Amino acid sequence: MKLTTKFYSLLIVLMISTLLVGYLASRQASEVLRNVIISRSAGQAQSVIDEIDRMVHTRIAQWRAYSESPQIRRALQDSNAEFAKLPDVQATIDERDQQWRSNDPAVSKLSTEIDALPLSQELARQVALLNDEYGAAEYGEVFITNRYGANVAETNRTSDYRQNDETWWRSAKNEGIYVDSVAYDESVQEYAISLCLRIDDAQGDFLGVLKTVISIHEIVDVIDQSAKQDSVLSISLIDAEKKFIYHSAYSSRTPLDQISPLAGLTHTSFGPTQRIYEYASEDGTRILSIVAESRGSGKYQGLGWEAIVEQAEDSLMAPLTRLRWNILGVALLLASIALGISWLVGNRLRTRIARLSHAAKRIGDGEFGLQVDDESHDELNDVVRQFNAMSWKIVQSHDELLAAQHRAESANLAKSRFLATMSHELRTPMTAILGFTENLLESPDYGSLEERNETLNTILRNGEHLLGLIDDVLDLSKIEAGRTEIQTELCSPGQIANEVIGILKKRAASRRLTLRIRCKTPIPAEIETDALRLRQILLNLVGNALKFTEKGGISLELSSTFGDVGRRMLRVRVEDTGPGIPSDQLEHIFEPFVQVDSTTSRSFGGAGLGLPISRRLAELLGGTLIVESTIGTGSAFTLSVPVGDIEGIPFVESIDQCLKSHSQPSQDMPPRIDANVLLVEDSRDAQLLIRTILERAGAKVTLATNGVEALERMEIAEELALRYDVILMDMQMPMMDGYTATEKLRGLGCQIPIIALTAQAMEEDRQRCLDVGCTDYQSKPIHRKTLLKKIHLALSDQQQETVISSPGGRSEMNSFERLHPANGDSSTDD
Repeated sequence: MKLTTKFYSLLIVLMISTLLVGYLASRQASEVLRNVIISRSAGQAQSVIDEIDRMVHTRIAQWRAYSESPQIRRALQDSNAEFAKLPDVQATIDERDQQWRSNDPAVSKLSTEIDALPLSQELARQVALLNDEYGAAEYGEVFITNRYGANVAETNRTSDYRQNDETWWRSAKNEGIYVDSVAYDESVQEYAISLCLRIDDAQGDFLGVLKTVISIHEIVDVIDQSAKQDSVLSISLIDAEKKFIYHSAYSSRTPLDQISPLAGLTHTSFGPTQRIYEYASEDGTRILSIVAESRGSGKYQGLGWEAIVEQAEDSLMAPLTRLRWNILGVALLLASIALGISWLVGNRLRTRIARLSHAAKRIGDGEFGLQVDDESHDELNDVVRQFNAMSWKIVQSHDELLAAQHRAESANLAKSRFLATMSHELRTPMTAILGFTENLLESPDYGSLEERNETLNTILRNGEHLLGLIDDVLDLSKIEAGRTEIQTELCSPGQIANEVIGILKKRAASRRLTLRIRCKTPIPAEIETDALRLRQILLNLVGNALKFTEKGGISLELSSTFGDVGRRMLRVRVEDTGPGIPSDQLEHIFEPFVQVDSTTSRSFGGAGLGLPISRRLAELLGGTLIVESTIGTGSAFTLSVPVGDIEGIPFVESIDQCLKSHSQPSQDMPPRIDANVLLVEDSRDAQLLIRTILERAGAKVTLATNGVEALERMEIAEELALRYDVILMDMQMPMMDGYTATEKLRGLGCQIPIIALTAQAMEEDRQRCLDVGCTDYQSKPIHRKTLLKKIHLALSDQQQETVISSPGGRSEMNSFERLHPANGDSSTDD
C-alpha cells in the first residue's frame, strides 16, 4: 500500500474519531466542567483561609517580637519583684480588683498611675502607629499583666485589675499563645479577636501575659475581595463552632452569628483539607459548597475556622449545552478543512519523501557527503537537515575511522617495538645468568678464584638488573594507579646527592667519564621531602646520563631558588655531554616505554621507564622535571622540588658543609641471629637459599612445606616444650596457604613474630599480609641483609613485650610461646 493511501485512510479514521470524540466529550463535559469548577473553588476557598491564617500569624509574630523587647521584660521584672515583697500577694490583688471594678476613687489613682507609666504610653504609641499603618482602627485595647495576674501597663482602662482567673490568661501562660473567638469589642466598635501571648525572660522563666484586641475588618476585606473576582460565587467564614463569622452575600459587616446549614450534612473529601457538600436551598436550588479548613501558618496551628465557597449548580451547567453543540460543529468543520488541506499537502509530501529515499540509496552506494535540497520550513525539513548532517558525519566518521586505523597500526608497531625492547632487556641478562650458571655447574674447577668471583658478580649484576626492571614496571603501575605514598621527612639534599654520586662513581670510572657535584648557590642543610623518592629520581637522572654519555662527563649542580608562587625550591640540574635529543622528541621521552628511536634500546639498553617514573615522582613531590638539549652538545635535566618548612634550618655553600651538618648514626646489623626459626616454604630452591642465609647467621632452622605442616610443627613443639622465636611464612603454598595458616595461628593465641614471604610486591599485598596477623612483610627475591634485619627487629620487639605474672610470682606464657627446650637444645627438620 502506498504512503499516500495510508495517509488518506488515516485522515478518514481521524475524522470519524473526531466526531466520536466530540460526542463523548459532550457527555463527559459536564463532569469535567464540574470537576474544574470544584478544583478552582477549592483552591479559592483554601486561598482565603490560608490568607486569613497568614494575617493572624503575622499579627502574632509582630506582638511576639514586641513582647520580647527589653523595655517590657524590665518592666515586668520590676513589677514581679515589687509584688514578691508583699506579705500576701493574692489578698492585695483581690482587694485592688474589687476597688477597680467598683470605680473606687482610691483605685482611680492607681489606674492613673498605670496609664502614666512609660510602658503604657509606649503601648498606646505602638497601637496608634499600627492603626495609622493599616488606615483603620485595627487594634483596640492592649494591656500587660505580671506573673501574678495584676495589670502592669494598658492603653485603655480594663474592666478588671486581676486577670489570672480568666481563661485566656491561663491558656496563654500554659500554652504560650491563645486566640479567642470572635466577639464584639467596645474598644474597636466592631467584631474582633483577642490575641494573648506569654512573656518570658531570656532564660525562659515566666514574666507575664500580653493581650491585644484585633479587629476582623481586614479578614472581611479578604473575603470581599475574593468574592468580587467571581460574581457567581459567594464566600463565607465560620468559626470552630460552625457559626457564621461573615458572609459575602450580605452587605453588613456584622457577623450573622448563626449555625452553618452544612452542619450534619454528608460530604465528599477533596484533598487533605477540603470537603464538598451538595444540598438544596429553601427555594429548591441545588447548591454546591466547597469547604476549606484552616491549616495554620508556620508554628501557628490555625483558629479552626473554615472558608466556604458556594455556587448554584444551574449556573455551573448553563454553558454546557452550548459547549456540546459547539464541539460537534467545530469537529465537523475541522475534519472537512483537514481533508482538503491533506489532499494538497499529500502530493508534495510524497515527492519530498521520495527524493529523500533516493538520496539515502545513493549514500548507501558510496556517495558519502551527498546533500538534499529542501526549501520548506516544517518537520520534514528538520529531517532533511538531520539527514544532511548525518551525511557529513558519515564522511567525518569515515575519516576518523581511517585515522583510528592508522593510530591502531602505529600503536601495534609501538607495542611490537616495546615487546622487542623488553625481550632484549630480559633475555640479555638471562643469557648471562643461565650461561655462567651452567659453566659453574658443569665445571666445578672452573677457572681461578678471581674468575669464579667475577662470574658470580656477573650473575648477581644481571639478576639485580632484572629486579630493577621489574621494580620500574611496578613503580610505574603504582604511580599511574595513584597508590604511591609520599613520606615527608627532614633530610639532607646534599647527602642524598653525594650518595647517588658514590653509588654511580664506579660505573663512571669504568666508562672513563668524570662525575662532578657542586652547590651553585647556598642550599638548605635539610629540607622537608620524601628522601627515598628524591634519591630514586637522582639515581634515574644520573644513571640515564651515564648510559648515554660516551665521552666527557656528568655534572650534578644544586641550587636554591623561588618558584612561580613564591615558594622556595631546591633545584638539581643534571647535565651530560651526550649526543643530545631532537627537539621534537623532548616531551616524548617522558612517556612510558618510549625512546628517541628504535635503535636506542639496542645501543644503550633500557626499557624507557626511568624518565617517566622520575617525572611522575617529581609531580608527587610537588615539583617539576624539565629537559633541555642540543644535538651534539648534550642534555640537561632540571628537577625542582619544594623545600617545605625549613624555618631555623641553616644554609650551606658546599657539599662538604652539608655532610658535616648532617651525620647519620650507624645502622649496622648485628653479626649473628641467635634464634630458633620455623621456615614455612614449599619451594626447595627458596628453602635452600633462606636456610643457608639463616644458618650462616647463627640461626637454627626447622622446615615446613605448607600451612598444614606448619601447624603440625607447632603442635609437636608445644608437646616437647620447644620454642620458635620467629616464623618465616610463605603466603602462596599448596594444601594451606600462608594467609590461612597465619589466621589459624593467631586464632589459637600464637604471639610469635610471623614474617610474610611473598613474590607479590604491591602495597595491597603487603596490607593483606598485615591484616591477617603477620608482624612484617618481605617481598621476593630475598636480600640477605634485609631479611636478617627484619628478623633482628622482630626479635628485638618481641623481647620488649611485657610478660604477664601469675599470682605466685612465676612468669606465664601463651601455649604457643612455650616452645623453647628446657635444656637449651633445638632440633631442625628437613
